[in-house]
Amino acid sequence: MQKSLHSLLRENTREQHERLHEIVEVEELLASSHAYGAALQAYYRAVAPLEQFLLSLQATEHTGEMPDAAARLKKTDWLRADLAALGRAVPELDERVPTDPFAAFPEATYVGFAYVLEGMTLGAMQISKSIQQQLQLTAENGARFFTGYGSQTREMWQQFQHYLADLSLPSQSVVSAAQFAFSKFEQELAAYRELSVRACRED
Repeated sequence: MQKSLHSLLRENTREQHERLHEIVEVEELLASSHAYGAALQAYYRAVAPLEQFLLSLQATEHTGEMPDAAARLKKTDWLRADLAALGRAVPELDERVPTDPFAAFPEATYVGFAYVLEGMTLGAMQISKSIQQQLQLTAENGARFFTGYGSQTREMWQQFQHYLADLSLPSQSVVSAAQFAFSKFEQELAAYRELSVRACRED
């Protein structure tokens, strides 16, 4: 029996997903508002170029019909709002997502990137309550990104899964795009973690 696209994505990104959990420890992220703000900057450096790439494809015939795409592609705006609420600078982006490796299958790239961003939004919901309890931050004053779609987050994820199930795409191209997106998060969050550890040692 042929595996679903969702199953292939989950299986082929599991190790990267697990590494991200090892890199980002919730206790460290919520240790102080300063640590939280630094983490948001790292998330911004990962999310913004990926979402910018999705938006560049959104107006083309290759993107398919991702449900509620306009509402989903707001994560960069959420991060900007959170950073502003915390008085933190919005990082400059050093590089754009390289388009050449993905030019042949733009829809597959779109889906692979979107899978990672939507899955991340589902996972972030689990942290939002801790942010509110420990840092007294809500969607209105610094935790918009981690709040995701609020009470609709699980429903939005289910809709995305249905979207995946209806697609007919070169699965390896979708998986490769998702692995690239995960690597962006690994890169930026590992850099954040290294700086955080170094700051603790200096203190």
